[in-house]
Amino acid sequence: MNRRQLLDTLIVRGAELRPHLLWQDVYSPVTHDVLETAEKSKTHIITAEGATGVQTNSDMQDILVQKNYPANISESIYFVHSSEVVRERTDQQVGIYFVNLWVEAYTKDEFREIERVAYRLHDTFNQRVISTEAKDKSFLISLTVYGEFTVIGLINRKNKDALWITRYIDLPGRPPE
Repeated sequence: MNRRQLLDTLIVRGAELRPHLLWQDVYSPVTHDVLETAEKSKTHIITAEGATGVQTNSDMQDILVQKNYPANISESIYFVHSSEVVRERTDQQVGIYFVNLWVEAYTKDEFREIERVAYRLHDTFNQRVISTEAKDKSFLISLTVYGEFTVIGLINRKNKDALWITRYIDLPGRPPE
């Protein structure tokens, strides 16, 4: 089994992957030992510690299995982003990238509940907080950036508690130096 075939077996069905982050050795956090363990165990999920991972506290296990998350945590509303290179990074200059960031939801009803999204950007932005109510554009914001960072979002919903979500904005050609 080659590296790509083995990595294919590690992917949880239905997961959306960005191949440029996974298939090249420099981008993959998966080590040779982990790959050998995965091949031997015939598992689709694996950690650096092996096919079973480390012990999970039983209270935490119950919360996660039952999805008893706090009111402002949701797996059904999330940020998605795309990025493209505007100017390649070299030893002499930083790279410049164009990033689109938007909101998606598992169901149309959940998406319809969203009224406003406030984005908290990196400290290097002059305007660190920007909000949008453009539901028809999926609450899209477009950014020109030169590095990776985490965006924090506050999702306001009709007659429900607000949600806090995050998204790490990774860029083509990572890892950055």
